[in-house]
Amino acid sequence: MMSTKNMNKMTVYLIPVAIALNIVVSQIVFALKLPIWLDSIGVVLTAVIAGFWPATVVGLLTGAASLITNPSNIFYIPLFIVTAGVAALLTRKNGYSSFLRSLLSGIINGLATGITGSLITIMVYGGLSSTGTGIIAGVLRQLGAPNWSAAMAAGVSGDITDKILTALIVFYILIALPQRTLAKFPRGEAYLLTREKKQLKGDLK
Repeated sequence: MMSTKNMNKMTVYLIPVAIALNIVVSQIVFALKLPIWLDSIGVVLTAVIAGFWPATVVGLLTGAASLITNPSNIFYIPLFIVTAGVAALLTRKNGYSSFLRSLLSGIINGLATGITGSLITIMVYGGLSSTGTGIIAGVLRQLGAPNWSAAMAAGVSGDITDKILTALIVFYILIALPQRTLAKFPRGEAYLLTREKKQLKGDLK
């Protein structure tokens, strides 16, 4: 059940901004047919400073909005929940508090969503999709790779790249935001405390 503590006024303001960020960036990437999505920057950002449930709201509403231009996205909406959950867990382990931890967090989240998304692609589309990773999977199949391995390799590699970029973008967004603003979010003070400890150790790279 969603805690009211995680839905303070700042979180309510953040949700539409995070959704807009997801949609605008992902539409640019989709138009370019790149093998990444960058549709969960707002989800990860919200998970870090507001928690799992607000991030899930951002993800679900982003997924619902994407159905207007791409109805097939309905099968991938659960990936937003996976992204929010993994990001929230990693945040509790000081993920996203330094460059290297953000990089590692991106890899872990990419593995989780890549495996999940590939399984969805295999079950629903037979291993191929209209995105950039679908093109990669098609090339791998032409080279003789089995359907499931081509889909898995394309999906996981694409998701790891996507989530690493997402994690690093979030890391730099958090650095750019004023500390006074971050402290107003439910998990903002905890994030700032972790970051300050790493600054003292010279570990914010």
